[in-house]
Amino acid sequence: MRVLLAPLLLVLLLHSAACRTPAPAPAPTPAPAPAPVQGSGACWERPQVAEYLKTVHGRTLARWKLPRGTPANQEVSLLFSLDDHGAVTRIEVLSAPTPAMGRSAADALLAAAPFPPLPAAIRCLAGIPISGSFRNPIKR
Repeated sequence: MRVLLAPLLLVLLLHSAACRTPAPAPAPTPAPAPAPVQGSGACWERPQVAEYLKTVHGRTLARWKLPRGTPANQEVSLLFSLDDHGAVTRIEVLSAPTPAMGRSAADALLAAAPFPPLPAAIRCLAGIPISGSFRNPIKR
């Protein structure tokens, strides 16, 4: 009888092991976060940054010459950089309803520059990409 129980016990142990839920695999270690762009972290939280960019936005809108037939409420997104003297060092149209709208918004930003020199408190903006959206409030 002992001989018969041994194979049965072995089968039960194997079956029991096969039915167990395997232990969960350890969670993968997340990749380290990319290093922040110089000046991007705390810089954006400064109230002076918001005021300065409000000036950039207002001056750009004031110089925006819309192409004929442009309907109201169209949006153009630009990516640009400024140096510490307020000059535009880079400009790229990210999105626009038409190429002409994109060009006209980029031209307006360039016409509005140079902006005032960056104060010491926000000089962290110099050289970093700034994304801005410009929406025309009127039909042309």
